[in-house]
Amino acid sequence: LYATVLKDYAKAKEYYETALEKEVWQAYGALGNIYRDILKDYAKAKECYEKALEKEVWQAYVDLGNLYATVLKDYTKAKEYYETALEKEEWAAYVNLGILYKDTFKEYTKAKEYYEKALEKEEWRAYINLGILYEDNFKNYAKAKDYYEKALEKEEWVAYLGLGNIYKDNFKDYAKAKEYYEKALEKEEWGAYLGLGNLYTDVFKAHTMAKEFYEKALKKEVWLAYLNLANLHYFEENLPAKGLKISQEGISKIQTLLEKEPKNKEYWAILAGLHTVGENKEAFYECLSKAVEYGYELDENIEGYPQSVQRYFHEEAFQALLQKSKDPLI
Repeated sequence: LYATVLKDYAKAKEYYETALEKEVWQAYGALGNIYRDILKDYAKAKECYEKALEKEVWQAYVDLGNLYATVLKDYTKAKEYYETALEKEEWAAYVNLGILYKDTFKEYTKAKEYYEKALEKEEWRAYINLGILYEDNFKNYAKAKDYYEKALEKEEWVAYLGLGNIYKDNFKDYAKAKEYYEKALEKEEWGAYLGLGNLYTDVFKAHTMAKEFYEKALKKEVWLAYLNLANLHYFEENLPAKGLKISQEGISKIQTLLEKEPKNKEYWAILAGLHTVGENKEAFYECLSKAVEYGYELDENIEGYPQSVQRYFHEEAFQALLQKSKDPLI
């Protein structure tokens, strides 16, 4: 409750430590998650997960796999932990293996197989992953829509966000996209603020509303909104000084975040984009190279980028990184 709802992580940590005194060994995993996700103390997180395994809390194999896949970037080790988790009938590892094969090994058919195995074990979040796979990689938007709708039947609410994106970007049904984004917000899927901001910027041309949505996104730590807001001021409103100010604020924030998570591919990609607002080409390519190195996959569609980034899309250096981002990481 304190960790997931009240967001009082210090209190949650205290309760988990008390639980361990009572030999509730599952608390090692929960404590590890706080060290990993909140305190960014990865050595301590690893220690907690390993202690959980000593007490035969087999979910910790999945947690260790996640740590190695997303933070430590040792993908071979991550795969080993996920496979060991399956031996212990921790079926959630099917989803994680699917993500590993999609994002790291770029083996999309294999990823699909793992997601389907996850569904056989009633791991319903795999519907979301299949939707993303069909949307991003197979480019079958009708099929992606079907999977997102099935996810909603299982109360996987982030599917509202996926549906909003498909209706905006692919089906061009903007009223329906708006409806899905609003439903996503009702379920506290805060990324929908970004979707609504883009909708009001690109389609409705209602800049005041767009700014409000981007600002709300930032309050919910949707950091990509810095880039969208800076572009709105710079290009749509012809206020370059204001756009540059927002981009500098974003650069400072993302640089601070990277101090704790130096291999976070999303942060490097956002930082790269923010440097384009001020046309700092050298910093842009340096940061974008880092993003790709850590597994960020670039969009093949120029419309998938804000205006400040589109300026570089056709450059040889950008296209080389785009192709590199499609290659397996190992």
